[in-house]
Amino acid sequence: MKTLDRYIIRSFLTTAFMFLVVMMMLRIVLDLFTNMDEFTEQSGSLMTVLASIGEYYATQSLVYFIELGGLMIVASAGFTLARMNHTNELTAMLASGVSLHRVVIPIIICSVLMGGLVILDQELLVPRFAHLLIRDHDETGERADKEFVVSIMTDSNNTAWFSKKYTNKDKTIHRPMVTLRDKDAVAIGMVATEPIPTAPAPTDPDSKDLPSAARYGNFANTVGWHIRDAQLVKINRTIDGVWPTSPTTKRVGTNLNPVTLAKKIASKPSKQPKLQINRISDLNCGLVISAAKFETNTNKPTASRPGYLHQPRFVFRNQAGQLLGTIYASNATWIYSDDIPSLTGYWKLKEGVLFLPSDLTPEALVLRQSAEWISYMSTRELTQLLKLKSIPGGESAVLTLHARIANPVNNLVMLLLGLPFILSRQRNIKKSVGLNILVVGLFYVFIYGCRYMSIEPVWAAWLPVLIFGPLAAVMFDTVKT
Repeated sequence: MKTLDRYIIRSFLTTAFMFLVVMMMLRIVLDLFTNMDEFTEQSGSLMTVLASIGEYYATQSLVYFIELGGLMIVASAGFTLARMNHTNELTAMLASGVSLHRVVIPIIICSVLMGGLVILDQELLVPRFAHLLIRDHDETGERADKEFVVSIMTDSNNTAWFSKKYTNKDKTIHRPMVTLRDKDAVAIGMVATEPIPTAPAPTDPDSKDLPSAARYGNFANTVGWHIRDAQLVKINRTIDGVWPTSPTTKRVGTNLNPVTLAKKIASKPSKQPKLQINRISDLNCGLVISAAKFETNTNKPTASRPGYLHQPRFVFRNQAGQLLGTIYASNATWIYSDDIPSLTGYWKLKEGVLFLPSDLTPEALVLRQSAEWISYMSTRELTQLLKLKSIPGGESAVLTLHARIANPVNNLVMLLLGLPFILSRQRNIKKSVGLNILVVGLFYVFIYGCRYMSIEPVWAAWLPVLIFGPLAAVMFDTVKT
């Protein structure tokens, strides 16, 4: 790196830091001035209020940096070159045989690298602190006391969730209504609940808040919801019949009675631990049974032979092999019954719970209550969201994704639009700076005007680049060097 490059880079970075501090402080002061009353409404001492203000704007600065990053880069580049022009440094460089294009290259490279910092902020930091970014001014920490309606939210499994009440204080969905769907968003099953049940969020598998069966299997490694007092219903399809009975967290009907299980265990290879049930299927009921231990009395007659399962797990799938849900319990007792003609009885569960794997975490539920929740997601999360057949604000998500890709290009176009006015041979610096601000301002307004107009999301994101990109290249090429 030559001495000239180091000088230009040092001047640009110093100016960029100055503009970053000034613009961020101005943004914070304006917001604080209009919302000071909401901070002062909190109970506590002056130091508590000041701490709340500091915590709030420390996280909000991540969003402010994304909002102001492009303008900061353009302003820093323009101010740096305007100062060099005003002090005749550019004239001296031209006299020594250095072209203006050569002078601008270090600034463009630094601008691109600083744009990379904005991207890292958007992709790594903002999604991590999204649950804090959606807070109101009078809230500290997470939204501990919020209650709201879960309005048909879809997770990455295409499962649709609805509830009239979610309480974030105990992270509980009250009486959830769940529709299980395949990859084409076609309903294949439902989860019905009784009047009082709740679906506590996933916790430590060793927690006493859940039945001991939560420690068994892979629940500790799978994120999802544990729903008590629930019934799993498979929706009938032409090529996929219904089950003889719908399983619940209290009873699971099947023909896998103690006699049948004892025979299947006896036919298993000797590698299987004695009296342990490992993935025994009942295709008629669409389930696979596993249990830590199976107990029965072979001396009893077949018609009344008892059976006990310790830490049972009943995994339900449709004929296409898609997981519908898993019911687990601390133990289960076999009950002979002729209530269902095609079945010999059912397993009566103790502390039964239905587990549905889902990435719709409590944090995601709270985040989606904000109008800006899509903008706080990473590009990877947005891409996964758009793969779903039905999502809230679909066009908004498409626009956000394309705008996120187009923004670094817009910042570069904005820079190339403004630099020719600063690099002109005119000695009237005020006029040059005024034209710079006018052109950059028009481009900035056009960017957001396109995004608020009723046009296709892809066009709204890329139209500014398509129109002003060639213009910026031509203007930059016409600079007399």
